[in-house]
This record gives sequence, structure tokens and C-alpha cells, in this order.
Amino acid sequence: MVFCECGYAGCREKVEVDLSDYERVRAHPRRFNRERGEGTFT
Repeated sequence: MVFCECGYAGCREKVEVDLSDYERVRAHPRRFNRERGEGTFT
């Protein structure tokens, strides 16, 4: 489990994600693990 990486200063949501999935997402510097519904980023 990791903290949401949505970028909102007050967000303390936790995201349930396997380590392999976390690493796959974070392998790209512009991709982040975030809670569903936490905004849309481009």
C-alpha cells in the first residue's frame, strides 16, 4: 500500500497496489499511482 501520488497537498489517501504494478507505473517519470477519481493529469 502506498500514499496517493495525485499531487493535491492535503491528500492522504492510500492506494492498494502490488509492488510490481507500482514499479511499472513509476518506471515512466510522468505517471503516478493515485486514488480513483483524484483528478486528471496531462
